[in-house]
Amino acid sequence: MPWTTLPAEQLHASASMLKRFHPGYTAETLTARAMILSLNRLCPRPNADEKALAKLRSQLDRLRAKDPSHISARQQYFKELMSVAMSKDWRHGRMPTKDLAQRVMKGHAEQFRRCSLAFRQGFAIRAEAEVGRKRKERSDEMDRLRAELELRRHRASVEDESRPLLFSDASFSKDELGYFNFLMNSKDYPPSRVASLRRDAVQAPHPPDLNYVIRLCEAELYEPDAPLRPEWLGKVCAQRDYFRNTALKFRDDDGMVFLFGYAVKSPLHCSLAPLTPEPDELPSYDSDSAIDMNELAAGFRMHRYRWDIGQQVDCAEFHGVPACEVEVLPDLHHDDGLLLSSSSEWVTLIDFLDSLPPAKQTAAAKTQAKKTEQKQVDDTLAEFPWMKGAIERDARSSTGKKTKEKDETWSMRSSR
Repeated sequence: MPWTTLPAEQLHASASMLKRFHPGYTAETLTARAMILSLNRLCPRPNADEKALAKLRSQLDRLRAKDPSHISARQQYFKELMSVAMSKDWRHGRMPTKDLAQRVMKGHAEQFRRCSLAFRQGFAIRAEAEVGRKRKERSDEMDRLRAELELRRHRASVEDESRPLLFSDASFSKDELGYFNFLMNSKDYPPSRVASLRRDAVQAPHPPDLNYVIRLCEAELYEPDAPLRPEWLGKVCAQRDYFRNTALKFRDDDGMVFLFGYAVKSPLHCSLAPLTPEPDELPSYDSDSAIDMNELAAGFRMHRYRWDIGQQVDCAEFHGVPACEVEVLPDLHHDDGLLLSSSSEWVTLIDFLDSLPPAKQTAAAKTQAKKTEQKQVDDTLAEFPWMKGAIERDARSSTGKKTKEKDETWSMRSSR
């Protein structure tokens, strides 16, 4: 296993934490307990992706178990009674009693049976509308969970090579745990031999031979090739918040359209989902009045697509496509099921990025900008040393101006 500094630091952190909270431990006790604490990280347990997948499956199972068809007219009648009973107009400002719901529940069934047929049919129509609304909400939520489940599975399947090596990555498998249990119960390892092995493990190994170190330094290290990525991928990942509800189209890929899924900056990765064009069905209208035509124009969407939720495409596949051949469709709206639509026009990726606000600078970029600015000042002073006083006065005046602006802002906030 290619050990790095991080696993060694993790082991050191375990031992130092034990020593801090238990300063009375001897070296032998501290070593044994630190080993047990480190061994706990090697026991198999679900990682973050597996926990998220299990949570999404649980939510999906709960949604499948819900059946909105059981909503009846009598339940809608009870809902209406409770809304009236809890209203301020009916209570005249008085607080509701604790047993209000129980009293309404106890007598609403008999009252509903005494109502007229037309009255009960009205609540039956309400119940059917409520069933339809609940079914649509249930279907939309299930589609959302399925989409998130597919994205989670895709993220879990893609190996993150930039993630640092952790000690828990070497966790035991089931077969290794069985073998470990066999060794614990084996007669070949009595307590005396285990104690001897532990004493030998505490001692530092001998330094390697000089010739071995020279041969090791002369060995060529394997350097993987840099991954092929589009030139515009970094800008898209940096501005990924503005690419939500957008679609991308690549001119050299037969004009295929893809839905923007998600993007991360470290490592650079962007996931897309293919979209299939859908014909737009114009709603029917009875007259040629201006109101009907305006409503027809408001409901019409220029671009309609169907989301293929089962497929995911990596942006790295378009590494040879320049930014001038990529187009963006903003303002995508989610219609019924997996249908998406937009009334906006296609714009080039360059124009879309130019219309966005500048990306936030990271701490490293800000530090580098300050170093560059300080280097320019130092170079200027080295060439023109007589400007030192003027530069210092400008720096003091700008600092005082910022402090004064902060004080004025704080005084305005305090006055409010």
